[in-house]
Amino acid sequence: MKEESLFYESQKFNQWWVWLIIFAVILLNLIIFIKIPSNSMFVLLLLIIGLAYLFRRIKLETAIKEDGIYVRFFPLHIMFAFHPWETIEKVYVRTYSAVSEYGGWGIREGFIAGKAYNVDGEDGLQIEFKNKEKLLIGTAKPDELRKVLVRLNKIEE
Repeated sequence: MKEESLFYESQKFNQWWVWLIIFAVILLNLIIFIKIPSNSMFVLLLLIIGLAYLFRRIKLETAIKEDGIYVRFFPLHIMFAFHPWETIEKVYVRTYSAVSEYGGWGIREGFIAGKAYNVDGEDGLQIEFKNKEKLLIGTAKPDELRKVLVRLNKIEE
């Protein structure tokens, strides 16, 4: 996907405070398991460690090609969702608030703002489809993304 794309970005949840919370939950459960060993505590500890591993593997991938926009939230989405240019009414890069517009980070659904895929930051690729649905894809490369969209004649400079 990366090689044939005009724009490609892969993002992960790398905020230190997120990993501090995850580490604290694992440590707390480990301490409880050591003090009160039981099968159920062991299973809970393994479950929390497994979820932390899954969370570490999550990545938001965005690719822009001549034919459209590709996005996936791996491993929740195995295949890329493809949005051809023909289905898109308007596309632009904008600043947004993950908390006030979408209620946080991840795969989110805003009441007015539409769907969002984001992991960090405040910049995103806003897509408005011809069927009136909206999708915002977070980006850490807003300037590079804007340049590609200008080059494809999808937005003005």
